[in-house]
Amino acid sequence: MRLYSLVVMFVLALSALASAAPVPDWDHEGFDASNSFYNPGESAINATTINGLTRRWSVSLRRHDGACGGPSAPLVAAGLVIATDEKGIAANRAPTGRLVWTWDWDDPDDSSTPSMAVVGSTLILGNARCYGA
Repeated sequence: MRLYSLVVMFVLALSALASAAPVPDWDHEGFDASNSFYNPGESAINATTINGLTRRWSVSLRRHDGACGGPSAPLVAAGLVIATDEKGIAANRAPTGRLVWTWDWDDPDDSSTPSMAVVGSTLILGNARCYGA
């Protein structure tokens, strides 16, 4: 069985990222070695500003009866929120929630929950088959 039976790459316009301010390294799952999830350099969202946040938009993830996989953690890149669901992948504009594009798995019944990463201007997506080789 191949570890990853599907690797999909999408080219994104990430020029917005090139001009963004440097971001502190999250070199551990929980930001630091003690998994505190606390970023001392964060100034936009912190203990004093968290209560002022309001929801701008939300979308429902697409469903597919019999799907093997489910949603993975979303990515935010190039002004998009990119999320996987039981049918495939969807990208929405971060400021408005407007749907920009979708891509569907060839076989949602045999596609695992994927992992996603952005490298430069490329979205890399990998998942495995759920059943068989």
